Amino acid sequence: MSASIGKPCIVLVSPKGPDNIGSVARAMKNFGLSDLRIVAPRCKLSDGHRMAVHAVDLLESAQVFDTMLEAVRDLEFIAGTTARDRRDHQLPKTPRELMPALLEFSTAGIAFGREEHGLFNDELDLCHAFIRIPTDASYVSLNLAQAVQVVVYELLLAREH
Repeated sequence: MSASIGKPCIVLVSPKGPDNIGSVARAMKNFGLSDLRIVAPRCKLSDGHRMAVHAVDLLESAQVFDTMLEAVRDLEFIAGTTARDRRDHQLPKTPRELMPALLEFSTAGIAFGREEHGLFNDELDLCHAFIRIPTDASYVSLNLAQAVQVVVYELLLAREH
């Protein structure tokens, strides 16, 4: 399954919380996305059914990969989420700034990292652009499912304009 124009895939890298995975599926369904790719999950996906509510079909059709490289191999453009700056890459953009550009690609994906560490440097190296959700400087880390919800909301707004 590949992403379609205006409907990029969501890539979760090594998620550990089944409730987060279920909540991500629900957020995707709320905003019209269906291509969920999960890299090296650290839990049983079926344990996420409780939080997926009417998006259990997305959990059951999710593709599972061993590495992020395998998960994004077919994509033209990958945006990676990060809460930190890297000197060797361009500065992250907000979801609102980046989503219109992401929609220009026929196959695209948005990668979200581990709940406790985010994406590793080698995974960020696979990305063409970076997303940072603006937060208060005293606590920059968002819950995985909440971060996905914010980004896919901004994606919906960009698709409508």
